[in-house]
This record gives sequence, C-alpha cells and structure tokens, in this order.
Amino acid sequence: MDLSLADIGPFLLNSQLSEVEHIKNLKLLSKNFTSERVKCLNEYQFNTDLISSYALFYFPTNIPKFDFIISRLTKSEQMYLKQCQFIDVGTGPGTYLYAFLNWAKTFSLNHVAVDQSQFMLQQAEKLLRGLLPAFNCTFTQIAPAKISAKSLLFFGHSLNEMGLKNGLQYIDKLNPEYVFTIEPGTKETFSFILKLRKEMALRNYAVLYPCAHLNSSCPLEERDDWCHQILRTQHHESIERLSQLINKDRRTMPLIAHLYKRERKKISSESDYKHRLVRLVKETKFSWIWDVCMCEDPLRLQRIEVLKSEFSKSQQKEIKNISSGIGINFDPIKEMQDFCRVTNVHLDCWS
Repeated sequence: MDLSLADIGPFLLNSQLSEVEHIKNLKLLSKNFTSERVKCLNEYQFNTDLISSYALFYFPTNIPKFDFIISRLTKSEQMYLKQCQFIDVGTGPGTYLYAFLNWAKTFSLNHVAVDQSQFMLQQAEKLLRGLLPAFNCTFTQIAPAKISAKSLLFFGHSLNEMGLKNGLQYIDKLNPEYVFTIEPGTKETFSFILKLRKEMALRNYAVLYPCAHLNSSCPLEERDDWCHQILRTQHHESIERLSQLINKDRRTMPLIAHLYKRERKKISSESDYKHRLVRLVKETKFSWIWDVCMCEDPLRLQRIEVLKSEFSKSQQKEIKNISSGIGINFDPIKEMQDFCRVTNVHLDCWS
C-alpha cells in the first residue's frame, strides 16, 4: 500500500509543522536545489524543519524508484539480494533503507545507515522505528570497517554528491558483493556514471541493470545523449495533492540506476528479456517509435517501430503509461530507412 502523508507525519523530526509550513519549506528546497544546490545541501541538513518537510514529500515519492529497479531482476537475483546486509551510504531520511527492508523483510540482519548529518540519521531512525518497528539497523556517521560476506552497498542520490573518488573508496574498502546506485536522471549524472561503469569493470564486477554486459562501451557514450530511466507512477492521493500545491511533478521521474555484482560470486542472472527500452521517442497514429539497447557485443542502439494493431485496446492503454528502462523482446520483420519494424513484442512489466 502506498504511504500517505498521515502515515509519515507522526514520525517527522518536527511533527508539529502545518501544511502551510511544509509547502513553504518544500518550495524553498526546490528552488535552492536548482539554483544553489551545494549551498542548500550543506545548510538544510542542519535544519530540522527543512529535513522534516523533505522527508514528508521525498521519502514516499522516491521509494518507487527502488521497487521499479528490483522488479526488473530475475527471481533468483531477487531472492539472493533479500539475504544481503544493506549498507546505505548517504541514507538521508532512510528512504531506500525503508524500501529495501519493506521489500526484503530481513529484519534479523544488522543493516547500516550512513550519513554525515546527525539530524538526517535521527530522522531516518525515527521514520523506520515508526513504520517498521521490527527492523535491526545501525545509524552512523562513519562507514563500518567490516560488513557481511553477503552485502549490498547502496548509494541513493549520494554518489554524485560525494564524487566518484569517494564512492570508489567505499567500494574498495568494503568490497561488497553488490553495488547499487540510484542517481538523478540528468545528462551530467550520466557522464559521471559512465566513469563508474568503467571502474566497476576494472574491479571484476558484472552488471545486472541496466546494461546487458560490460564487454563494450555504452552506445550512447559518443553521442550528445544520455541513457536514463523514466519512471511513470502514481502516489497516495494526499501526496498527489501536495505535489500540486508545490507544483512538483512526482508522477514522471527521471533517474539513472545501475546495479553491479562481483563476477566471482556469480549467481543465475540470465533474464528472459535480452534488450532494454531506452527511450519512448514518439507516438504516431498507427505505431510507437522506441529506442532500444540491443543485447549484443558490442552493445548498440536500435530504433524500432511497434505497430498498435498487434495489441488489444487494454494493452495499448497500458503502453501509453509504460516506463523506459524495462526489459523488452521482439522479432524484426522489416528494415525501414530510419527504424526497424518489429513484431511479437513483449515487455517485462507484463510478466
């Protein structure tokens, strides 16, 4: 069930803030994150009112990003990840720690939340103790010296803030089995993630999402373009209302997510879906035009035409709301000048 504002409100650092105060704070955060991001990040982590408003809105609206990526994985990968110790670096209000625990239900393991802000750690602990009382977690400003053999090192909107060098220091020091990052879906972030992708290959990691493999460079690397996912979702009606009041769209959310695993600890990762839907280019009267990353060596980008006539009315309605970043299979039937017409299209969200 989607979290509502009423679910979250009692567990904010300042649970007495009015709706008017939350709206004022969120508008200020939105403006400053855009115009003075570094200054804002340094200042708001010490302001309990701003932290409370941030948690109220972004905690529930960021959670679907985690769920979306996890649902792209095979069942065997999901089962293995559920057994991992979750190390959340830059936990903020505990968004992705909550998302993981709510999904995995591994309350017996000692998970770790790391953040430089003591107030953020207090907010994360208060939210998790209120929403998931059975959880077991250490909240700390210093990364642990040792972690479990089965471990998932997670960066949620934090790797791009701390810088690649600092992120790699965490990876090299902790040597986790999995590295998972969800970052802003911007062109600037993509350039940063391309460097991470190369570094992970050098460290003998394989990729689970979104790439098919690390044997070749990203097909968008040499273009004036970037690979990102766009999640289309809906939230609880109370959050939808708040979104309208602060004029902030959280139904369509761009992100860049990458998930890696140690090659030497390989588990079954063969997916039924060999290709990745990169971009919904346009819709015509009779078809959709999409860009797809083909699971080949080297990786390459393919523009395809998907005919509407192959789908039922209900399926066509679903396709209008799909997210980029999902798995896709199809058979080519005709090469056109600018694209390839395909048939037998199947999407992993229909599994």
